Amino acid sequence: MGIGDEEAATAVLLSDLAEQRVIEVTVGARPAVLLYKSGTASALDSTAVEEGRDIGATGVFEPLVDGRRLTFEPVGGGFRDRETASTWNILGEATAGSLSGSRLPPVVHVDTFWFAWSTFLPDTELAGAPS
Repeated sequence: MGIGDEEAATAVLLSDLAEQRVIEVTVGARPAVLLYKSGTASALDSTAVEEGRDIGATGVFEPLVDGRRLTFEPVGGGFRDRETASTWNILGEATAGSLSGSRLPPVVHVDTFWFAWSTFLPDTELAGAPS
């Protein structure tokens, strides 16, 4: 997954995101939170989409609500911010808690092959791998 442009770019391996479900990165000076939810079938593996392998769904957002920085963790089938314990979905929408109805600002990103991304942005930082 690639985020950024010619000035600052970061990439995260989908396998790392699938394992951790939440990865926080900084692209240039801009914070971003990457979310992963399993349960989306690939349309490329079979003539019937429902038979495709689980490739999941991703979302990338600025972790900010009304200027307040939030940190996220995976819980059940969704996510929770540590500051208010509000729950969030893969679309960056708070579904319960004191921030219910709030939306995180989306960050443009590309789910693509590394060779394609790195050809255009060879100085991309690879982030998110567990240490």
